[in-house]
Amino acid sequence: MSPPPLLRLPIELHLAIIDKLEFQDKVRLTVTCRYFLSAIKKPTRQDYLAAETSTWAISNELYTCSICIRLRRLRRFTDDMRKGKRVRHGLEANTRCCVDCAIDQQLYPAGTKVTVMGQSYILCSRC
Repeated sequence: MSPPPLLRLPIELHLAIIDKLEFQDKVRLTVTCRYFLSAIKKPTRQDYLAAETSTWAISNELYTCSICIRLRRLRRFTDDMRKGKRVRHGLEANTRCCVDCAIDQQLYPAGTKVTVMGQSYILCSRC
């Protein structure tokens, strides 16, 4: 069985096309097959921080987590992580982390009160 027509093109053409793609399209292309996963350079934290300022990320309310290094929805961050110096383009935007990573890294010990989307929560020891 022969590969699809797109995969029969030379890698130079693939790379030229990939260079023209937006960040989110590159990410989507990497999940289509192993070939594109290996052909597309893995994004860095700086790539994600730059991507979160795009119209696409803003309209989808996406922010970068500096620990898991991926774009996460607004509701995955405490309100403090999206304000002040950690706001988009903020001086400390590269230190922002999602609630899941903060709990995994034990940045929020049991009993810590956090606010997400204006709703207050207290983290228990089982969370």
